[in-house]
Amino acid sequence: MTTQEGRPEERPTSVSEPNHSASRLLADAHCFGVNARPSDPDTSHAAAKPRPVRGVHRARIMALFEKAGTRGQTDAELVAQLDGQHPGSVSKRRGDLVKLGLVQRTDMRRRTSTGSTAIVWVATSSAACP
Repeated sequence: MTTQEGRPEERPTSVSEPNHSASRLLADAHCFGVNARPSDPDTSHAAAKPRPVRGVHRARIMALFEKAGTRGQTDAELVAQLDGQHPGSVSKRRGDLVKLGLVQRTDMRRRTSTGSTAIVWVATSSAACP
């Protein structure tokens, strides 16, 4: 909207937020695929449209965990198997699977190509198809 002078109209901002706990907001966002808080401006909501590609990436990563079985996978091993996937994207999608309870951290570690150690992650028993 613009004023009569043609300038963008300033919208009042509110410093008060809805009475929700942070964990409840995160839970709601996680369940419904919302990537913006209710108090965020409309531009944030427009930019936060659900990203179906995330689901595709999660499914590809989950398939690799299922294929690996109890041997598990490190993030570096996942990246090596997913051509063109940015390491940061792979770790984010693996983190999504952890939050969903489909993947869990183990006490195992493996060396990466750089010589550092990496956490090994495995599919949980609840991730198995009935």
